[in-house]
Amino acid sequence: MLINFIIFILTDYRTSNADTLIIPDGTSQINYDQFANRDDFIAITFPKSLKSIGKNSFYNCTSLQSLELPPNIEVISKYSFALCTSLKVVTFSSTITTILDHSFYNCYNLETIIFPSSISEIADYTFYNCENLGHISFPNTISQIGSYAFFNCSKLTFDSLPKSLIEIRNDAFKYCYSIESLEIPEKLVTISWESFAYCENLKSVKFQSKNVEIADRSFQNCTSLKTVQFPSSLNMIGENAFSMCINLGKVSFPDTLQHIRKQAFYHCFKLTFDSFPEGIKIIREEAFQECNSITNLTFPTCLVSVGKCCFANCALLERIEFLYTTIEHNAFSMCHKLFEVKLPSNLKVINEFTFKEDISLKSIYIPESVYQIGQGAFRDCINLIDINLPKGLNKTEKYAFTNCSSLEKSDFQRVWSLLKNMH
Repeated sequence: MLINFIIFILTDYRTSNADTLIIPDGTSQINYDQFANRDDFIAITFPKSLKSIGKNSFYNCTSLQSLELPPNIEVISKYSFALCTSLKVVTFSSTITTILDHSFYNCYNLETIIFPSSISEIADYTFYNCENLGHISFPNTISQIGSYAFFNCSKLTFDSLPKSLIEIRNDAFKYCYSIESLEIPEKLVTISWESFAYCENLKSVKFQSKNVEIADRSFQNCTSLKTVQFPSSLNMIGENAFSMCINLGKVSFPDTLQHIRKQAFYHCFKLTFDSFPEGIKIIREEAFQECNSITNLTFPTCLVSVGKCCFANCALLERIEFLYTTIEHNAFSMCHKLFEVKLPSNLKVINEFTFKEDISLKSIYIPESVYQIGQGAFRDCINLIDINLPKGLNKTEKYAFTNCSSLEKSDFQRVWSLLKNMH
């Protein structure tokens, strides 16, 4: 039965002088848009008979301050309490299972939520921009946290994520500045893109889950992040996953890791690691660009590709050793401390600007398998004095050795015959 009338009563003059909206006994459902855009009540009394609250039913009720939902309600529909900008406290009924998307969207004064143990999912945009939402406790019944669910909840904290959690969707906790530590539960399979991006006070992340993938930009710009304990079966680290984590220190990559995507650790100034796992196959472009604390690199035999600008501007990088790989352009450009390079014996091409402006490089042996040296490959290596040219070399592009002013011990006749475009 649906009752479409309401009763108003005035609360005690000594406390608030404000109205309470009374939903009559016997009402089982509140219709779409029924009380939207009202500003004449600060509280609502719901009957025990109520089972569902319709879409937009209390949308933009800007004076509503607190909400205690009745014991039999099961569903809160989309935008039900969105833009209730004075709402501070929400207590859910013990029977509620579903809170649909945007239910409390832009309730930016909301401070307290008490979740029931019956809830299984927090939908997309549910608490979007609830910037005053503080400490919450997740029940261990939640399996999914939706896209933008807690986006820009800048004061949000919690002791732990629910053990039942399987999926965190994109941008779920983006700009949640007050989260300081994370333990990723064992059942979690998916951390979608930008889930925890810009959580600027996040300091540590520990993965209990063994099967999770770290998606693109998951922890981008977490500028206080210092430690990450990766899952033991991790296969891939997504694009920009930890880019701009300027305080991230020493990490250990699991043996299962095969693929590090574009800019995964870009601008991680303090990042160090002992070695790459033996199974690593691909390191994409700019993955470790401007990682200024890396000093030595040895690449395992499984590695087949080092992307462009992959280690460019690694200011303290001194030594690199390859066993087998393809090296893309600019991969090690502007590594000003680099002085020792061991190239793979089956390397075919040194691509353009690979070692550009590596001013500490004095000597390099180029394998006999190399037949091409790309444009600007050793440009501005001003201290390079010893370099061989393999017999099979048949193409050297322009500017390959431009400004290599110390070059002395090479076969000059052969160099000059090949480098007609040298300037």
